Amino acid sequence: MEKKLYITFGVPGSGKTSRVSINIEINGGVRYEADDYPELYINGIIQFRLLKKAHEWCQFQIKSAMENGILRIYQSNTNLNPFDMIV
Repeated sequence: MEKKLYITFGVPGSGKTSRVSINIEINGGVRYEADDYPELYINGIIQFRLLKKAHEWCQFQIKSAMENGILRIYQSNTNLNPFDMIV
């Protein structure tokens, strides 16, 4: 089986994590999100000063998983510019 990296993006609350969780339950794999970075959120408030580190951490986790032979890797960060959120 070949290695696959699935990248999911969308506005906050659009179901990215839920959809990825269902795919992992059915097909296996691991999920990484910048939102999982320790202390990115304190009392529910994002610490913008840590956002760059959070994305670097997420990239590192994905690279490590690839190097360790994980076959299905899911990344589900928001990955949007401000104009992408205009409805």
